[in-house]
Amino acid sequence: MFTEPDNWEIGLVAANDRMAPVRIDYVVKDLSASGNVVLQGQADLASNSAHRLAALKYSMGEKHFYLIEWEEDGVRSRNHYLAGTPPYDLDTYRRWMAEAGL
Repeated sequence: MFTEPDNWEIGLVAANDRMAPVRIDYVVKDLSASGNVVLQGQADLASNSAHRLAALKYSMGEKHFYLIEWEEDGVRSRNHYLAGTPPYDLDTYRRWMAEAGL
């Protein structure tokens, strides 16, 4: 997930609510910009913890649809984050959701 905007950036945060450490591979794509990869990496997460992995610049006037994907123990998961100040165009949002497979 991403944090709320602070100091003109949003932080990518990973949480591990298990009682054992895990390793994840993650990628964040900006579907509002042709699906460009904007963040990518690997992280070791301690048990029962949350870690800030990376950050992206934030602008209230720019709208972005970030697709967040991660893999842990062979299981792929995904989520999304809508950045920018509302309102959002509903047709555009639906298109991004379809592209994300959500």
